[in-house]
Amino acid sequence: MSAIRKFEPVRIQWRSRWRALLLAIKAKFEVVDAGISVFAREFLAYIVDPSSGQTIGDEIEGQLELNYQNRKSSRPIALLEHHK
Repeated sequence: MSAIRKFEPVRIQWRSRWRALLLAIKAKFEVVDAGISVFAREFLAYIVDPSSGQTIGDEIEGQLELNYQNRKSSRPIALLEHHK
């Protein structure tokens, strides 16, 4: 079996994932372009907080997990609702 044939299934899977990612990002831009949403809302989870170096999504996800474990209300969600 040649090296090209050996890695063909991996290449196909890799291309499929990149295609799906491209479609997801394009859809977000279309929603923003149509005025249905705004850029910050669509990409908020991926914006990096300069003070922590983490994405907003990672910070909120970690906080939500702790809140659910401790059965407390979610402070990050309350902050996000304030900025609507």
